[in-house]
Amino acid sequence: MSASVALVKSFIEWNGGPMSADELVGRLHGADDNTVLQMIAPLSSHQRANLAVFCYRKAHLHRVGLVIASSCDQLPLMQALGTALGRTLFAQSREFRREVDRAPAGQRSKITLAGRATREAMPAEMSAI
Repeated sequence: MSASVALVKSFIEWNGGPMSADELVGRLHGADDNTVLQMIAPLSSHQRANLAVFCYRKAHLHRVGLVIASSCDQLPLMQALGTALGRTLFAQSREFRREVDRAPAGQRSKITLAGRATREAMPAEMSAI
């Protein structure tokens, strides 16, 4: 079992009770960047680096991994991933943080529902559904 999986399986207590690995992943996945940073604040630098690696390797937690890695020094990331990959993750997390800091507050992609234009472009038999 890798160190990062072991970390997730024995994660810290949260709000007075133990947190399962599934609950941790769910909370991290649904959290904004600041909440992620608050959640990992009690962890040691080694634990944060291992958790960053674990999340970074999962497609649905990739962003969370970058957020966590941005709170790590380079050495713990290099210890968790090896020299070359640790340096790479460190550099990517710093670039990610710069991009987030440059983005205007509240700038997010808008999600819109299909409107009239989409219905007009549909074949008549499908638009009646």
